[in-house]
Amino acid sequence: MQIMRKFSIGLAVALALASVAAASASASQRSFAASQYPATMVGIAEGEPTFITQHNGGRCEASMAASLPSEKPIVSAEYYMNCTKFGIYSGELKANGCRFELNADYNTVDIGPAGCGPMTMQQQTCTTYILPQNGIPATYGAGPTEGGFSTLKVSVATSKLKYRECTSTGELREDGTLNASFRIRGKTQAGAQISLSLTNASYVNLLSAEKYPATLSSNTGKTGEGLFSFGSAGTARCAATYSGTLASVWEYAELVPTFSGCSTFGVANGTVNPNGCKFSLSVLTGNQIINCPAGKAVTVAGPPSLGCEASIGSQEGLAGGKSENTTAPNGRAAVNLEYNMSGLKYTVTNDSGFLCGFEGTGAKSGGSFASHTVLLEGQDSAGPIAIKKGA
Repeated sequence: MQIMRKFSIGLAVALALASVAAASASASQRSFAASQYPATMVGIAEGEPTFITQHNGGRCEASMAASLPSEKPIVSAEYYMNCTKFGIYSGELKANGCRFELNADYNTVDIGPAGCGPMTMQQQTCTTYILPQNGIPATYGAGPTEGGFSTLKVSVATSKLKYRECTSTGELREDGTLNASFRIRGKTQAGAQISLSLTNASYVNLLSAEKYPATLSSNTGKTGEGLFSFGSAGTARCAATYSGTLASVWEYAELVPTFSGCSTFGVANGTVNPNGCKFSLSVLTGNQIINCPAGKAVTVAGPPSLGCEASIGSQEGLAGGKSENTTAPNGRAAVNLEYNMSGLKYTVTNDSGFLCGFEGTGAKSGGSFASHTVLLEGQDSAGPIAIKKGA
């Protein structure tokens, strides 16, 4: 079974409908655009940027540059900064493989990619190590027109910059300050000025992340409940967590569940093993899919003495799921999901116990799976990542 096949057909229909539907049926993804491609974005600081940590920082000169091969919501920029501390010591920022990733759709700047650097700045004898991190607040808007060409303005402001100081293994601090505003001009490869703008491309309400790939996981401090029902045979009730990866803008949250502490068919100490099966929920339609590796299925079993076991294989067309945007406890955008699968097909593989109510082995139908609200958050090795459906 391939989710891609269904997604491609469904998305083509959705996009066709979106072109004639009301504005509420679509969303806007804000992107960087140029009047000519490929373009270079060149940013010169306006005013006096500041960079302050426990031991370093001060008034700075700063600039940035990024390539823009086509319209994109995220651009990766080289960043230059030279800061003078109280007019005495100066220090130049060394990128060490890190870049500033400008995200117009999420109004953030990330320092990445994850695992880079860290960036360093040395003033006198103390080095500041600026770590890869996500979600530095930023604002993006139109700048002044220059000679008939439009520009952009980008402002970065945080007092929670993560860094270590004086030694690369020192205390992790999150009180660094970075304030800077840039006028961004567009250039051709030959150096001629061109116009830059922010566009609002229409697209359907798909799942997106602040950066990719994003690791998706249910909030570990708020374990939910998953409930399988098998009619007169009873239920399997478990604590449930979910995890997955979002590699790009996508219709489905594709998650592998983990079940623990299960009570199955009225008896404690049962098991539910997902065996690598993914529970996929469309944030566009609410359609749900169980997608298992070849030869695998979700197995639901009581303790061995009970003699009850069933398996749930790959299936699709399970309507009724829900999703909505929310805010996680860490302040980042997140998504609430609810599974509500009915009409599940399953196979009874063991019905040997006196208390087992399956009424024989073999193929069955009419099962269900429902979850409490699943708070889905994003992250990578640099920290939390915002995720959302649509705009």
